[in-house]
Amino acid sequence: MTAATMQETSATTGRSVVSDKHCVFRVGSSWHSMLATSIREVTMTPVLVRVPGSDLLLAGLCHFRNEFIPVVDLNPLLENTSITRRAAGKMLVIGGAGGNWALLVDEVIALESLETLVHGDARSHDGGATAVLGTATFRDQVVRVLDPNTLYRRAEQRLRSGWSNLSQPLAQSSTASRAATATGAAIAAGAAIASGAE
Repeated sequence: MTAATMQETSATTGRSVVSDKHCVFRVGSSWHSMLATSIREVTMTPVLVRVPGSDLLLAGLCHFRNEFIPVVDLNPLLENTSITRRAAGKMLVIGGAGGNWALLVDEVIALESLETLVHGDARSHDGGATAVLGTATFRDQVVRVLDPNTLYRRAEQRLRSGWSNLSQPLAQSSTASRAATATGAAIAAGAAIASGAE
């Protein structure tokens, strides 16, 4: 059952749906899950290269299986400001329409079928679709069931907005050229790290 099917199945708020296997994981003290079919791989977090001027949700870029992929920190994306960035031990590599991307996690807990209480018309604080499809329980913990496609879209929108706001006032200043040079250096550093690891 896909995330879209899960949403369609619950025409009314509060309908419970049993779905295919979920990857249950922990970020900080919060438990989350995603349909296992959306996750390509679970791996240790490699060296991340920070992108200057980017939103905190972009933890950095990493070289993974011959491509550079963006690595997203879930806390700023879900507006959990109480947790600051930390060195996560693992990352989930997720396949999407725009290509592969990754999500930082502290621990991968299980691969389980979950009975999800779907939130029919949940909205985020800005009125957009929320990435949280519903909730489930697993090992006496409340698990937030996430939609990877909505997570990706929200991250992309927030990054584009931040970069467009950043580039406007800096377009004619030397800071803009320093930021462009730093971004190029970050990407070059990532390439150097990746080639050194091969």
